[in-house]
Amino acid sequence: MRQTTWHTTLAKLTAATAVVVGAMTGLIGCGNGGPDQQVHKTLTDARVATAEGGEQVLRDAQKSVEAASVRTDASDVVQAQAKSVLGQLHYEAALDGIRELDRHEIEASRLALEVVELGRQIDLSRVLVDGYKQMDPQKVRQDIDQKIADAKGGPDKPQWVAQQGKSSVPTLAAVQQQISNLEGQIAQKQAQAKQLEQQRVGLVEESDKISRQSEQAKGRQSVDLFKQASDARRKASDLSTQIEQVNASVVPLQAELSVAQGQQQVLNNYIAELQEQSKTLDAGWQAIQKQMQAQSRSRSRLPRPMR
Repeated sequence: MRQTTWHTTLAKLTAATAVVVGAMTGLIGCGNGGPDQQVHKTLTDARVATAEGGEQVLRDAQKSVEAASVRTDASDVVQAQAKSVLGQLHYEAALDGIRELDRHEIEASRLALEVVELGRQIDLSRVLVDGYKQMDPQKVRQDIDQKIADAKGGPDKPQWVAQQGKSSVPTLAAVQQQISNLEGQIAQKQAQAKQLEQQRVGLVEESDKISRQSEQAKGRQSVDLFKQASDARRKASDLSTQIEQVNASVVPLQAELSVAQGQQQVLNNYIAELQEQSKTLDAGWQAIQKQMQAQSRSRSRLPRPMR
């Protein structure tokens, strides 16, 4: 039950009216149905009704007091009291209206502040999302992919870094092709040397065999066998020289192969490092995208201002 200031005022005025009416009754006689007593009853009923609250009840009480205040058959004193109560009712009703307006104004200000705060949060979320979008590593990733492609090369791109007047750095594809060629040449020469060695061993064995036959033979036969053994040893010696030449030709190929393998290792390490950087960028971007999604969800869950 709401109790306002004018309820108390109405009670005081009604009590004062009762005192006046009582005094006049003593002068003009007893009775409960006179105009003054009726006005007093109206004021009393209004006090009781307004004590229970309710907008409609208050309006009805105000109408009753207003009707009592214009009764011409009541005494001047009671009319004055009724008009005083009516004036107080109007005054307090106006105050109630002002207080209600103030309450609405305060509520409107609170809602306005809430809207401003929500707008600030939305703007901040949008700024964060826009900032996150600027961190998209797509261009950096494209640069890394291009560097990897440049380092790997291809049939139409044998050079990775071409320097004017200086030695150029081959691409990985060119290095791998060079390694394959060198390994093929080395294997071919090693096979040639092995074959020559087998021939040399055969000639040495043949020379030893013929020499033993020459020692056992006599005369012209012994001399002929000795010449055959000498020819076999000479051929074996020539093969030894060829074998040394073949083995010697393998040495620069092996050196060149070692350089190419070193270049291959450098290129593989470089490409692996770039690929690791790309993975790191992707992982970081995925984390940023999750933050962007979280900001978007947070913005969509922002409460609407209460009405």
